[in-house]
Amino acid sequence: MNFKNFCVTRYLVLLLLLIFNFLAKNQAKMFTRCQLAKELLRHDFPRSYLSNWVCLVENESGRSTSKVTQLPNQSVSYGLFQINSKNWCRKGRKGGICNIKCEGK
Repeated sequence: MNFKNFCVTRYLVLLLLLIFNFLAKNQAKMFTRCQLAKELLRHDFPRSYLSNWVCLVENESGRSTSKVTQLPNQSVSYGLFQINSKNWCRKGRKGGICNIKCEGK
């Protein structure tokens, strides 16, 4: 695995952990920009890319951990980063690349 792929994989895992941390606690949260930035920093996201991540979250989910989007291909996207059930997780059971339930429970 080259360095670029390692970094992308590392941040994807951090993203999923952040999302499923909130889902597992069954706590929907609407972040302010400042709260989101602090939470990302707490999870070791690089400060130099913080504005990019906040922008991505704002545009994907409106900073809401509870956003769920049903797509035309019958997959569902979940949470802050709209992680899609087609590849990353499975609804109602463990599965996907991350071998986790999309609901986080």
